[in-house]
Amino acid sequence: MRKAVYFDNRLGISSFLNNEILIEKPVDYEVLDYYTISKWLEQSDKDDILIFAQDIVPYTAYEITPFNNDSKLLNFIRRGGIVTWIGDVPFFYRLHCFSKEYKEKIERVKDLLKKQVAFTPTPEFYLQKFGPYDKGDQICVLDIIGGFYVDVDRDNVNWISLDYEHLGFFKLNEVCYLYSPSAVNKTLLGKLLQYESNASLRPIKYTTKILPLSLTTLSGVCKGKYAGSWIAQIGEGYFIRLYDVKEELNAHKVFEITEKIASTNI
Repeated sequence: MRKAVYFDNRLGISSFLNNEILIEKPVDYEVLDYYTISKWLEQSDKDDILIFAQDIVPYTAYEITPFNNDSKLLNFIRRGGIVTWIGDVPFFYRLHCFSKEYKEKIERVKDLLKKQVAFTPTPEFYLQKFGPYDKGDQICVLDIIGGFYVDVDRDNVNWISLDYEHLGFFKLNEVCYLYSPSAVNKTLLGKLLQYESNASLRPIKYTTKILPLSLTTLSGVCKGKYAGSWIAQIGEGYFIRLYDVKEELNAHKVFEITEKIASTNI
């Protein structure tokens, strides 16, 4: 069994997370960066483990487009790999890095993004998140921000629907974006895994596509049952969603639960 944590100290960017997972990393986990994660995913197989210690997915692992949801990450899970995601909403952002020669090209496409987001309630949010981020000999941007897809190579900004099925099932429009955490109750599966969580900030609508570890019932804009933490089976593997409230994060539990799933047929 191969085990790895994605954390790039030089190029990586996080939304909710700092280095909590990296600090608690067991010695048998290797650390992957923006570039090494690609080869690792291609060479790994059933029951291998990948935990994201930064909650913005890199392009090198997740090379989707608005027209094709295939990726190295998806293929890894389909083969039986185990992926654990903590922090902000999975796939709401994507990090894409380029050589410094792309600086002018990035500025041009940012002007296009500015026109596209002008009609939104918070245009500055998108422009600030996009970047660019100066990373030494690299210049990086967030080329997916929610429903916006920025194609730097083609000088184009597309709309990637919030109904888009990330990993073949996960839709951003099924997430409830709360201003403050909602109390959750652990399910039987959550109790069996000894999961420790009492709140959720980004719960997802409960459907038969997921196995919830915690549930809450919401009213208002989001109505009905929502899962705070959950597991989804994809092909032979699993995508595990834990801890979306930073103050609750228990790094030891992240590793413990991930390894339980890897060694157990649910």
